[in-house]
Amino acid sequence: MKKKRVKKFLTTVSIVIAVILIFPLPMQADDGGTWLYKAIVYEVYDRHSIWDGPGGEPGHIVGLQVYILGKKVYDNTHFEPIEPIEYDYDPYDYREWG
Repeated sequence: MKKKRVKKFLTTVSIVIAVILIFPLPMQADDGGTWLYKAIVYEVYDRHSIWDGPGGEPGHIVGLQVYILGKKVYDNTHFEPIEPIEYDYDPYDYREWG
């Protein structure tokens, strides 16, 4: 009877520890749209951050990064430049709005 109770307790504790290690907590970064999914064993970064690229051109970093036990195992992030918006009118002249 006591062996069953100990075995059931160890099984329950093992399942709780596995859930804590495997399931991530989603968090949002303050860089324009990056989501972080962090668990104790791994981290996943879904990047979409505003950034000045090579030569100072405006754009953003997009892609996915995966870290397992603190080591980067997957990285497909890349820079996407933002094309400047050209207006046919002066957007700051309130007389042309209506």
